[in-house]
Amino acid sequence: MINELFTLPSTIERLRQGPLSENLDAYAAAVAEQGYAHHSIGRQIVAIADFSRWLKHKQIPIEALDDQVVDRFLQHRRRRERVGRGDPKALDRMLSMLRQKGIVKPCPPVADNACSKIAAGFHSYLVQELGRSPSTAKNYVPLIGQFLQERFQNRTPDLALLRAPDVTGFVTRHAHQLSPVRAGIMVTALRSFFRYLLHRGAIATDLAGCVPTVPNWSLSTLQLGRVARNGRSLATARIGRQRSDIEIRGHARHKVHICQEAGVPPGLLRLARIGADQSRDRARGRTDDDGMDDREHRSQRVRQGQRARGGAAREVE
Repeated sequence: MINELFTLPSTIERLRQGPLSENLDAYAAAVAEQGYAHHSIGRQIVAIADFSRWLKHKQIPIEALDDQVVDRFLQHRRRRERVGRGDPKALDRMLSMLRQKGIVKPCPPVADNACSKIAAGFHSYLVQELGRSPSTAKNYVPLIGQFLQERFQNRTPDLALLRAPDVTGFVTRHAHQLSPVRAGIMVTALRSFFRYLLHRGAIATDLAGCVPTVPNWSLSTLQLGRVARNGRSLATARIGRQRSDIEIRGHARHKVHICQEAGVPPGLLRLARIGADQSRDRARGRTDDDGMDDREHRSQRVRQGQRARGGAAREVE
């Protein structure tokens, strides 16, 4: 299979290095059966081959592979070069295939039952109470399982211990590895999950307000999910009518207060306050530095036009 994807002998020789080289053909055949295009399979093979050479350099045997080793490699690669969008998924698929074959030990099932029960409850909440489609639940639930597994690892989940840094840390770790659409699904799933926990009384603080947004993701422009979005707070959204200035300021301050209670770091709180101030200014319709809004500009133009027409009429008389 590899020889069908790559033609140069030097490239093939470079790919077939390290402890994973003997499994590349089986992986390529498996993903081809799943419908992946040849160019996509080629990129996945290159990522796995790079991982295999790194394992050889670090003298890590194939039997010692686990999620932590994969994370170490991805962190190493991010320091040196950009990680491809599909690289983490390709490595996860290879690791799953090796586990199915018995080459790599399976995941420790210590906390799986507790996490599965929480995920199953969230699934029922989505489908039965909210009326979401099964496909939506299928997209959301694995992401929640991943969040719980990373936060609590092999310990029994204690949802009361969840804090805002757990949420922002999870999003920042994974958002840049996903496509914009998939990253949007991730933050939407987290918000739905935290509303579910608040509804059930499992958490005391609404952590849904602390989930960051991820459009055009950049750590330098990290925005708190419902406090500021591209300089425009959700408080300025029109829900049947234009909200008053007092309502907008109160909504923005409420979101900042939620983030303070949830333990958001000071730097993120400053960004939240900036977003709230921008929301207030946008809601007022400010267009220049002196704070004059659109209605004042229109009134001035009308008065100037009236004076101009009046002067022209006097000249004609």
